[in-house]
Amino acid sequence: MIRRQLRGVKVVDVRQVGGDDTVGVLLAEKLRAQGFETGLSHVERIVPSPLRRIGIRFRGDRAEITLTPEVRPNALSPLGRVPL
Repeated sequence: MIRRQLRGVKVVDVRQVGGDDTVGVLLAEKLRAQGFETGLSHVERIVPSPLRRIGIRFRGDRAEITLTPEVRPNALSPLGRVPL
């Protein structure tokens, strides 16, 4: 799935948010084996909390993939729930 999203991309930065780096390391190794130049970084948390486990942001021929082990979909609402 991710490979299709990365058409035209040469460099991929993998950013692991919190938790164990194992998934980020495996993804970076897999992308490197497919010919991408990769980087890996670990951050404890980001604000606001992500709404998806995998996020991809593009800038020219670069992509940044953010991996989040824990997703809190209600984190944006002050009442603890997202209005419908």
